[in-house]
Amino acid sequence: MDRLVDEASGSYRMSDLSQDIYLSQSALSRTVARLERDHLVERSMCTSDRRSIFVCLTATGRALHADARKTHRAVLATTLV
Repeated sequence: MDRLVDEASGSYRMSDLSQDIYLSQSALSRTVARLERDHLVERSMCTSDRRSIFVCLTATGRALHADARKTHRAVLATTLV
């Protein structure tokens, strides 16, 4: 979800996302499906290239991410120091 929040355009191409987070295409698809089932992200087809799929955070996903961000950053800072 961090990658999706940081994406300035609001949506991320699935193929780019899989390269950035080092998941296989199938693992990423399963992960995005779970997030979509929980109404945290939405998938949409690219209008110019029907082979591409975009994923973006929903308002619910952004709110959940904002709530969890402080704790997430604190755990990372403690663990990685």
